[in-house]
Amino acid sequence: MSVERVDIDVAGSPWHEEHLSRYYFIKDRVKDKVILDIACGTGFGTELLINNNASFVYAADVADEAIEICNARLKKINAGNFICHKQDGTQMSYADHTFDMVVSFETIEHIKEYNSFLKEISRVLKPGGLLVLSTPNALVTKPINGVPQNPFHVHEFGPNELNQLLSKFFKIELAAGQHVISKYGVVPYLPSFNRDALTFKQNINFLYWRFALRLPTFISNLTHKIFFSYPFYPAVDQYTFLTGNINTAHVQYYICKKTG
Repeated sequence: MSVERVDIDVAGSPWHEEHLSRYYFIKDRVKDKVILDIACGTGFGTELLINNNASFVYAADVADEAIEICNARLKKINAGNFICHKQDGTQMSYADHTFDMVVSFETIEHIKEYNSFLKEISRVLKPGGLLVLSTPNALVTKPINGVPQNPFHVHEFGPNELNQLLSKFFKIELAAGQHVISKYGVVPYLPSFNRDALTFKQNINFLYWRFALRLPTFISNLTHKIFFSYPFYPAVDQYTFLTGNINTAHVQYYICKKTG
């Protein structure tokens, strides 16, 4: 399994809300749940799960550094209902039927043995438990001869391929694409940005973004609020997960139920 880290904690990072929105979308479904956050990274999403009243959260990662940062983060909020520890997603040490929910965001594309990974998730989930998963969309990232352009990724899936794979282990309740709300027009820092497909109005929007992205973050954020009345980067609740646009989304998002 290859390791890729996006430092979303840097002030002004455009990726903070983009990543956190995947956790935010399920915040109303985590109350009183025992949850595994596999490939938890620095624990920014684990913190959201705890703050939305998960019963207990297991934050697991293959990287010692990530576990150390995650532990420090969660201790700051005085949370006693968590554990951060090392786990290989293809060979987990948990007993069968341990979790009500498993969260796996931007993980499966790093794993060569992805069938074993999903089989393990199914094993540790309780009957009726949920897997919430996101991964890049190969229709947008366009691997070359099957090889992802991101050097940290082992395999990227198109929606049809991933749908078939997940259906071997789960019943899919939601298959959606992650986008920003329409008022943002285009967001050039997202991988799904494609200028060739833009309307005239969107091209004007693009020129503005190209200029604003060169400014210090506090200036671009201030001017954006003055002229548009909302922040420069989309907020966590301004990302959408819709079934109708999965083929054009930079990220696929699934909610799946374990049957049996």
